[in-house]
Amino acid sequence: YINAFTKKLLPSLRLGYIVGNPEVTPALVASKVASCLGLSTLVEAALFEFLDRGYYEAHLKQLQAELDQRYESCLAALRDTMPEGVHWTTPGGGPSLWIELPASVDRERLRDRLAQRQVTISLSDNAFFDRPHLSGFRLGYAMLPQDNMRRGIEILADTLRQELARR
Repeated sequence: YINAFTKKLLPSLRLGYIVGNPEVTPALVASKVASCLGLSTLVEAALFEFLDRGYYEAHLKQLQAELDQRYESCLAALRDTMPEGVHWTTPGGGPSLWIELPASVDRERLRDRLAQRQVTISLSDNAFFDRPHLSGFRLGYAMLPQDNMRRGIEILADTLRQELARR
């Protein structure tokens, strides 16, 4: 089993863990020792203390409550503002959802127009092996304060209405 603390604790924390059976654990430990010359880093020691003192469970509980609030706020803003023909996923967890646009919307033009209004979207074309079969982008709701997220979604909805009226 492989996992990391990146999304659950600190986005810049590039520290993960592996759970292995007794046959593979010695090889995993040897690999770890060889890759960092056998020294525990300050980050690993600090994380150990954080976990050992029981702070992680309390942190996860608070984090989940905040993410749930941001998720519901994001969905409410989408329901309140998006024009007809725009759809979104409701994954029920994770830090983002997918906004699916009508195929007639020029996504590059939309991206550029939104950038002029200080709203950034990243087209996920490189996430597909071939030509994208989806016409949309990911919407991350986990990082922004709720007011900023709502304002960004309102700008997105307004710009989409203008783009849909163009066609």
